[in-house]
Amino acid sequence: MSILIVISYLSAVVYGLAVTILAGYGVHSLWLLALFLRHRRDAHRLADEESARPLPADADLPRVLVQLPVFNERDVVVRLVEAIGRLDWPKDRLIIQLLDDSTDDSVAIGQVAIAALRATGIDAVSLHRHDRTGYKAGALEAGMNACDAPYIAIFDADFIPNPDFLRLAIKPLLSDPGLALVQGRWDHVNRDENVLTRAQALGIDGHFGIEQGARAWSGLAMNFNGTCGLWRRSAIEAGGGWEHDTLTEDMDLSYRVQLKGWRCTYRLDLAVPGEVPATLSAWRSQQFRWAKGSIQTACKLLPQVWRSAWSVHAKICATLHMTHYLVHPLILISLIAAPPALLLARHVPSWMLMFGLLGFVIGAGAPILLYAVSQWVLVGRSGWKRLKVLPALAGIGTGIAISNTIAVWEALIGRQSAFVRTPKRGFGKGSYKASSASGVPELLCAGWACLGLYVGWCSEHRWVAPLMLIYVSGFAWVAWFSLRERIVAAAQDRDARSPLAILGPAGVAMVAATWFLSRIDGGPTANPAMFAMVGMCIAGLYVLGVMAVRRRVGGSMTLAWVGAVALAMQLVAPSFAPAPAADRGVLEGHQITAGQNPYLIAPSHPDAFSLVPDKVPEASYVRVLDAQRTSTSPPLALWSEALIAQAWG
Repeated sequence: MSILIVISYLSAVVYGLAVTILAGYGVHSLWLLALFLRHRRDAHRLADEESARPLPADADLPRVLVQLPVFNERDVVVRLVEAIGRLDWPKDRLIIQLLDDSTDDSVAIGQVAIAALRATGIDAVSLHRHDRTGYKAGALEAGMNACDAPYIAIFDADFIPNPDFLRLAIKPLLSDPGLALVQGRWDHVNRDENVLTRAQALGIDGHFGIEQGARAWSGLAMNFNGTCGLWRRSAIEAGGGWEHDTLTEDMDLSYRVQLKGWRCTYRLDLAVPGEVPATLSAWRSQQFRWAKGSIQTACKLLPQVWRSAWSVHAKICATLHMTHYLVHPLILISLIAAPPALLLARHVPSWMLMFGLLGFVIGAGAPILLYAVSQWVLVGRSGWKRLKVLPALAGIGTGIAISNTIAVWEALIGRQSAFVRTPKRGFGKGSYKASSASGVPELLCAGWACLGLYVGWCSEHRWVAPLMLIYVSGFAWVAWFSLRERIVAAAQDRDARSPLAILGPAGVAMVAATWFLSRIDGGPTANPAMFAMVGMCIAGLYVLGVMAVRRRVGGSMTLAWVGAVALAMQLVAPSFAPAPAADRGVLEGHQITAGQNPYLIAPSHPDAFSLVPDKVPEASYVRVLDAQRTSTSPPLALWSEALIAQAWG
């Protein structure tokens, strides 16, 4: 048995395991959807009863502390403070804390906004820490220590609560002494800014429109989302207070509180408008923090969950909830294993392929169904119009797999990292930007997925191949937008210069170097591997030059020049290539134009010779060099080079 067959069998096993686990997470999504639909009417009836129940007189309302943790939020801090100042709550029972750990002029801007609130009679204060110990969790803890209010509301900088938020959120807490938290629903002020914001909004709607309600209303553990929630202070203290050994202090605290016997709930109609990241780099940074923090929390609390008195059902759901970001390593593993596994497609029974297809469809299709139902729940029939961005959501959800896999790995090995805030822009262009990734790893994954697509298409089960399109489109989409953001950011930060000053001479030198190497006696013929390696090194140096120049301006001119150099090399190569190698290329060109597959019929085969025009002596093709090398050429390279060689021949 060859090593290739062994690798293929192992890859098939790995792929099957990855897809099976992904299907398990898909089944969990379907189960949450079923729970939501089952308890939805009861939840609506409870919400109606709460809205009809009057609050105590203003003089009898409890004191509420509103905490606003911010860090370098000059673009949105004033909007946030002004929105909190409009909350409908007695001024003598409202305390506002701007927990400002900023290191820029945001501190002064926030202090001016807080001073304006104090001028209206509201007890508002700006607490500035010079030491960011514990990051957001540390700031919230410091604020709690400075005030003893029995209820605490928390809002991040990118949210704009409606004036009635406190009056709606306090009702469940006043009527149920065992309730620790009331979580509101995220709405989106910039949903329609671009395709990325629309896709994110659709994904977030799935979480808040279905998942949170399903967990809360069926007695399962749910998480605090870090903002838009009202806490009972005694519950926070019973759970051990804010801790900062994970990047998701909100999930950590909410699970610790529930393990102590408290309950959390969610109100679908308690919507709070907020801002979603408008750039891929900002969204990637946010997802990295959520992925790493969730797995950190799972490592920390899952042993306690399984030792608790919760039901097996609740324990399983909690496990799948906290480990949900494992889907991204599983996506990456399935991608890596797919192409070699597809080599065995012709030897695998159809029922096994159908089983794999079923697992894939459940894993990918269940969340899509959940997102679709969430739009029907939130906005009715008109919500179906939003589903046109489902392909984009599936794409970014797949393409983010590399970054989130790194986050999961760092969490599993215990590597600590700082809490990196998500840049917000408010209603302007914004003055903070997340660093852009190169997109090269995602581009490589897209290329590998293309290989899997080709292998699957060449098998006897071609219907398997289109599944690889999800990988191709997802990773290519993320790679393209990452590269574009890096180009734009670099162009804005540096003086624009023409790339031809460097790329022009470098391209000419690359062609000349290839010509020189090809003229060495016996070089390409006697040492083809060395010749190929040197050629790749030259190409690699050129790519590095392109990357260096791209950080100045880049863009379409850079891409056009790279393409021109590649085309020039292919056009001039037949003129100085060894004659046998050129002959092989000419024959391959005739095969392709005649519809003959060079991978199946070697250029040295008589059927290939029959395609040579009569005016060309057949003897000149008898000396075709290394005809078996055809099988090592990628399809696109073989196609272009062969047709160019045919034009020369």
